[in-house]
Amino acid sequence: FGGSEAIITALSDEFPIIGNNREIFVACLFTLYFLVGLASCSQGGFYFFHLLDRYAAGYSMLFAVLAETIAISWIYGTDRFCADIKDMIGFSPGIYWRVCWKILAPLFLMGRGRRQSPRRMVYHEFVPPSTTVNDKFYVGVLKRLKCRVQCVRPDIAKDWKLHHDNALAHSSFLVTNYLTKAGVPTIPQPPYSPDVVPPDFFLFSHLKGPMKGKHFGTIEGIQASCTAALKDNPDEAYRGAFDAWKTRWS
Repeated sequence: FGGSEAIITALSDEFPIIGNNREIFVACLFTLYFLVGLASCSQGGFYFFHLLDRYAAGYSMLFAVLAETIAISWIYGTDRFCADIKDMIGFSPGIYWRVCWKILAPLFLMGRGRRQSPRRMVYHEFVPPSTTVNDKFYVGVLKRLKCRVQCVRPDIAKDWKLHHDNALAHSSFLVTNYLTKAGVPTIPQPPYSPDVVPPDFFLFSHLKGPMKGKHFGTIEGIQASCTAALKDNPDEAYRGAFDAWKTRWS
């Protein structure tokens, strides 16, 4: 609502016709929000969500806020900005606000931008009840995974590799044909490894810990707990699993 108020106020001040018909403009604006949001409820809503998550709420927003902070505090000037505020409210902001606007806010945003850079990506899905994991279902998972990699890790989107086990759903012609057309190279399953171990199996113990002794009344509760446990796993845990994964070929 804060962002919408900024849009409404700015356009109302610039165009009197909008200011004179503020209620109609607000109704049209939020109707537009609603129509755009409907895309998230469609079958391709997952892709739309991650496009917004990657390009509308990540670096782009941080960069816009940082540029705004620099423009007001350093280009326009904190002194002039404080003088404008004094004209509006009758007194000038104190030294705390001046330091925040000019020094602390830019430093915080630049530091937050560095931490925003993603190095790992944990992608997971839950199989719907009464659903058979066959090759058609698995191709759908692979399509969503490919989209996720492109959105979250564009730096590796063209050279990442897929490793899955020799399950029938993974080795069918439909899956192989899709991976070939999509340009996703695969790593062959190492000998004497019935599953993707140890990267796959190490997660089981990490997931059991936070969920042990808890009662879940709904499937959604279990899914939420699993998702939280996956996100809480430290980078070192995943790194250790993949180091162990490399030893399967030695």
